[in-house]
Amino acid sequence: FPKEHPLVPLIRLASTVDPEFTALRRDAESLENYAVAIRYPGASATRREAEDALAAATRVRAFVRRKLGLPG
Repeated sequence: FPKEHPLVPLIRLASTVDPEFTALRRDAESLENYAVAIRYPGASATRREAEDALAAATRVRAFVRRKLGLPG
């Protein structure tokens, strides 16, 4: 696997090994804009967007940890 940070390509790559990773695609896509753009001045998220992003990140994290056999 290449050293990448964008989630969508990583999900696509992981799903070639384990098709269950495709379930993360929507969450991964929704998180893409928060990786870099939101850190720059002038960029912001509404409370609802932040809550949605946190929920998506929590789901992705829990899924990956389960796949790795890790708790939580």
